[in-house]
Amino acid sequence: NMEDVKKAAIESVEEAPFFEAKYEAPSFWVIEMRESDILCWVAGWSSSASKAWEFKHQIRKNLILKFQEQGISSHFHNIKSATTKDPMF
Repeated sequence: NMEDVKKAAIESVEEAPFFEAKYEAPSFWVIEMRESDILCWVAGWSSSASKAWEFKHQIRKNLILKFQEQGISSHFHNIKSATTKDPMF
C-alpha cells in the first residue's frame, strides 16, 4: 500500500535527530514506476550541513525498521542517498 510507505517515510524523517520542522514539512514523491519496483524519494530539513550525514543515516535506519515492523517488502539494497549514487548496502 503506497499510503503505508508514504506514512513510514514521513515518520522516518520526523523522528530523525536533527530534523528541523520549522523550515518545511517532510516531502514524499513517487519518482518513477518501473517494471519490478517503484522509486520513491523522501526529504526533510536538517539542522545543519554538518549534521546532514547523521540525519540521512537515521532516516534510512528508521525507514528500514518501519518497513520490517509493518511487513512492507522492499529492496533495501536499492536505498540510496540523494547525495550519492552508491547503494547503502
